[in-house]
Amino acid sequence: GKLVTTYAGINVKYINRLKYENPRLSILKAYDLFISGFKEGFLWGQAIGSDLGLLLNIENFYFGFTVKDWFNTFFSWNAYDTNFQIISNRNIEPTYYPATFNIGISYKLSGFFPLYGLYEWIFYFDIYDVFGFEENYFLKLRFGTEVKFLKIFIARIGLYKGYPTLGFGLDIPMLTLNFAYYTEEMGKLPGLKPQQNFVLELQVIL
Repeated sequence: GKLVTTYAGINVKYINRLKYENPRLSILKAYDLFISGFKEGFLWGQAIGSDLGLLLNIENFYFGFTVKDWFNTFFSWNAYDTNFQIISNRNIEPTYYPATFNIGISYKLSGFFPLYGLYEWIFYFDIYDVFGFEENYFLKLRFGTEVKFLKIFIARIGLYKGYPTLGFGLDIPMLTLNFAYYTEEMGKLPGLKPQQNFVLELQVIL
């Protein structure tokens, strides 16, 4: 229709991921690991992933539908030492990411309070893995708000898996910088096994 703009897309990505897990790692043990040549090793995995997406724009409203990992992303892992040599006596189970269907809605205000430098204000609400019923449904909800001021600075606050989250960003030509703090619920119920995370993202666009 004349009031509706539709966007559709598909991406294919080759993913490399490094991982080391040790919930009881102390500073002294980390030093011992480094001195001993890190014999425990770290994990390095590769996968090919792909996502599908559809976005409907009706004036200031946006409705999104995505199918993430639609052909089931498969990670195969190898253990490496600090010299990037494979540790042959370690067998690592592969990791599967099944397809998930996600929906979301957002509302955007532009040119809001220009005297105060507020350039854009977005409110958003998402439901992740709509048809997955193994996880408590409250953990699937994400909602929050994002404010862009002076056209380059971004502030974010919201709720992720029942926990507060916040972040900020810098968006200038050729460079995007984002920082976020959030809590990941590792259990199947809210408050069962929370894990705090800090994420720093840098993107250079040429």
